Amino acid sequence: MRKSLRGKFLLAFLTTALCSVLLTGLMINRTVDESFYEYMKKNQEDRYSKIVDSLAEYYRQYGSWDKLYISSIARSAMGSVANIRVFDEKGIVIYQSAMGHPQGMMNRRWMGRRWTGEGEDDYSTARLPIEVDGMKVGEVEIGYFGPTVLLSQDIDFKKKVNSILIVSVFLAMALATVASWIFSRKLTKPIIEIINTTSDMSRGNLKKRVTGVEGKDELGELAKSVNRLGEWVENLEDLRIQMTSDVAHELRTPLTIVLSHIEAIKDGIWEATPERLQVCYDEILRLSSLVKDIEKLSGFEKGSLKLEIEEFNLALVAGEVRDNFKILFDEKGVELIADIEEDLVLKGDKGKIKQALINLLSNALKFTDKGGTVKLEAAKKGNDIVIVVEDNGRGILQEDLPFIFERFYRGEKSRNRATGGAGIGLSITKAIIEVHHGTIEVKSEEGKGSRFEMRLPS
Repeated sequence: MRKSLRGKFLLAFLTTALCSVLLTGLMINRTVDESFYEYMKKNQEDRYSKIVDSLAEYYRQYGSWDKLYISSIARSAMGSVANIRVFDEKGIVIYQSAMGHPQGMMNRRWMGRRWTGEGEDDYSTARLPIEVDGMKVGEVEIGYFGPTVLLSQDIDFKKKVNSILIVSVFLAMALATVASWIFSRKLTKPIIEIINTTSDMSRGNLKKRVTGVEGKDELGELAKSVNRLGEWVENLEDLRIQMTSDVAHELRTPLTIVLSHIEAIKDGIWEATPERLQVCYDEILRLSSLVKDIEKLSGFEKGSLKLEIEEFNLALVAGEVRDNFKILFDEKGVELIADIEEDLVLKGDKGKIKQALINLLSNALKFTDKGGTVKLEAAKKGNDIVIVVEDNGRGILQEDLPFIFERFYRGEKSRNRATGGAGIGLSITKAIIEVHHGTIEVKSEEGKGSRFEMRLPS
């Protein structure tokens, strides 16, 4: 998998780089060829112009043609042309170079100078007028092979350019190969690290984290996401272990009490008095209540719990809950302040919304000491009805905040044993709000209190 991934990246980068290098090389070669051709064509035109100018200058001075002079000009030009023929003003050939007709030019060396051209099998001629003072006094026909005539030094220069270009292409391909290998290795290294980490996590090593992958690019964000996921899974695993322990404790305590009482009565140590039977009854009710709460929470989470939807005034429900809790708050010495708007019409299950309010107020009372204050607010904000339960009690530890809505989760275990409860009240509250398409959020600071905010669409 790793080699395959790195190999795929390497192949992709290498293919792209090599195609780019080859394409660039071909474009440069084509550009050089075209520029060189234009350069040679201009040089050829200049050489032809010099031949014509020399012949015209001779005619201007002497008023006639001299074969010896024409021959000297032809000999000096034979390094760059294949054949020269000169015609007088009547079109009669007055001079033809010794090379003769092109069909007989099998040997392309003359006077020790080599000449050649591109497309050597193609013979071309250029017939140019010779003019003196605006009058045509003759013509010169220059024959050559190929589109342009290349002298030996021109051929050597072009070969050097092509050689340099070929070497440059191979060097660029080698550099591209090395760069592709380095880049593919650098790119796949963090991916392999992430793969190793997730593999270790899948095998149970939940403390494993991605290291050495930093930055704000996609891979850096992926590494951060994997690490956050690892922390979340590790916390969930701790929560699962804790939940198992809490459930065992919640079941063990009442069962132990009931069992000890029944054994004592059975063995004749205690009499079956109404008080002792009442203790057993209360513990059985506690077990029954716990089982019902678990069933209720499971029903919410599965979506199988039937809701009794109706339109009701939330202000009346909140006021009723406030009045029911007033005595409990007074007994503990905690002030309950209610600010509830009127006519908060809501469509939902009135009983379950009431249960959510009871759970939040019960929690606030439980964790607010004597002399503290709890606020209950309900108001219409936009299209939502917002319910806030805020206290200045003990608050919640920051590390506990992400998990307080998890079933059986209770921060500061020893303290919560004393306060009682199975740790599923907030889980039920969250499930009730979500099944009504609402949201619940919490803000808390240890020692300063907590604020729970529920939003329900009206």
